[in-house]
Amino acid sequence: MKYLFSKILLLFVIVSGFCQKTEKSETIKFVQLTDLHVSVGNDNDFLLQNIVKEINNSDHEFVVVTGDLTNRGADDELKQVHSILLNLKIPYYVISGNHETNWSESAGLTYKKIWGNDRFVFSKGNYLFVGFPCGPYMKMGDGFVKHEDVLWLDKTLKDSLKNNNKKVLNFAHYPLDNSVSNYKEVLAVLEKYPTVATFCGHGHTLKKYDFSGLSGVMGASITSRDGNTKSYNEVIISNDSIRIYQKEIDKPGVFRFSVSSNPSKIKIPKDNLVVQSPFLKDIASIYSLPAFDKKNLYFTNSIGEMQSVNLKNKSVNWKTETGNSIYFSPIIVKNNLVIGTIEGNLLGFDTQSGKQKWTISVGGVLVGSPIAENNKIYTASSTAFICADAVNGKVIWQNNLPMSYSQGTPLIQGDKIIFGVWDSYVYCLDKNTGKLIWKWNNGNDKQILYSAGNVNMVSTKNRLYFVTPQRFLTILDIETGKTLLRTSKWKIRESMGKSQDGKWFYGKTMDGELLRLPLTDDLELTEENLINQSKVLDLKLGYEHNPAPILEHQNKIFIGSRKGEVVIVDAEKFEIIKQINLGSSSVNGFSIDNKGRVWTSLIEGGIYLLE
Repeated sequence: MKYLFSKILLLFVIVSGFCQKTEKSETIKFVQLTDLHVSVGNDNDFLLQNIVKEINNSDHEFVVVTGDLTNRGADDELKQVHSILLNLKIPYYVISGNHETNWSESAGLTYKKIWGNDRFVFSKGNYLFVGFPCGPYMKMGDGFVKHEDVLWLDKTLKDSLKNNNKKVLNFAHYPLDNSVSNYKEVLAVLEKYPTVATFCGHGHTLKKYDFSGLSGVMGASITSRDGNTKSYNEVIISNDSIRIYQKEIDKPGVFRFSVSSNPSKIKIPKDNLVVQSPFLKDIASIYSLPAFDKKNLYFTNSIGEMQSVNLKNKSVNWKTETGNSIYFSPIIVKNNLVIGTIEGNLLGFDTQSGKQKWTISVGGVLVGSPIAENNKIYTASSTAFICADAVNGKVIWQNNLPMSYSQGTPLIQGDKIIFGVWDSYVYCLDKNTGKLIWKWNNGNDKQILYSAGNVNMVSTKNRLYFVTPQRFLTILDIETGKTLLRTSKWKIRESMGKSQDGKWFYGKTMDGELLRLPLTDDLELTEENLINQSKVLDLKLGYEHNPAPILEHQNKIFIGSRKGEVVIVDAEKFEIIKQINLGSSSVNGFSIDNKGRVWTSLIEGGIYLLE
């Protein structure tokens, strides 16, 4: 009996030890870094270096960086962050934030060269860790997960979770709520799998969330909003919970909250909106508007493809791959399709065959909307403004004055061509020679985020009208560049246009209103006179920052929103005709085909015939 008891006791000790080892093996410790906002030599540059040193002296197993590595997405900032993170003695995984994707001087190319594809997936213990970017991409907008990234997420989870019982931890820069225009699409994927929680940044504050039933953890930025707290986020996963600690430099981590380690029960809010079906839906995202000839539609996408589609039967005539995301708006000049690339090349293709005919190496990045006149194409890269023959690809003139990229369509007025650049300046060049006539800024060349870099300017014979993200309407003397009037009365960010007859200025305010002002050289320019001549229409859009230019065509005004809505306004009566719901992501603008029909595209990859 004593012998039997000894055997049972021994067995109990062995089993207990095994259980303890099993429980111990399930513990995972890692660091979440987010919202680093490093510029070379700033406080966060040195703070991040100290954080890396402290992590190297800890028992953490890996680091996840959830975006906003930099302030402006500048190349020197990206390289600095990379050089610091290379000093980590443990693995790290990184995704971009809006400060990398929205204001990148290389249109994301430098980030890709340093870190490769902006996604990650790896396994640790009983968990699958997966991360992807949320944009927005090279223009102001809400967060958005690219269509190809949603497809990748679904396929990756499906393939990685075959024949195992692993649970999912998701990582993105934005919280998965209405901060991301297609968050429901992302949740619909995560709902299919045993997703425990999603980690994010962007809010700069350590906080626990519930994203439609999915546990959420927003990590603290390395410097708090008030600048008083320097910290990062420690995560400890055990069998029953995920515990979150805030770790200040040279201090012990302080427990803040925990979330369950069980899979979340996601319940996606239902949409009652009736949406218009697209003319076509691509497999990738679309950042620009389509171009047209009599029979075909031409468009580019975020995976570097360019396609020709038959307007009658929607069949693909041809498809060409260029390599990286295309932001440049395609344009057709005499059977030549011209696009620009983020590698700095202007390319000409035969519209019928899709064969490349010529290449111009401009340098910098080409992410703008060109304009054509008399077989000449005018466009800006981040290092040059160029005039070229669109038929033979010969450079007519080139001016190397821009110090950043330009996205708006240049304005031709008489012998002048005028455009804004994300270097704080508006430039006016001689259309025939490229010689600088004048340049203007608001008096502070350091305020580059207030640049008119994504604005389609309008003019009378003698006056230039434009808005900037500073929320000012500015009117200049078109001959001299002298400021005639600046007003912040209406808080217009970037979205503007003019009437088809050239008599009215249109602007969309950040309160979702349509402003109309007279476009005339005869009006004495005072703020009071403009207010007295103004008319404002509530578009029922609420808060708005979509930069899409406003179009008037056949007595109808077309205005796009950040949420996939198009409002059509009667230009004469100045009242809403209807609102069309197309999807959930930002409207890119409007284009007109050879039959006079109005089209638009959405970032989520749809092209729509409006009327």
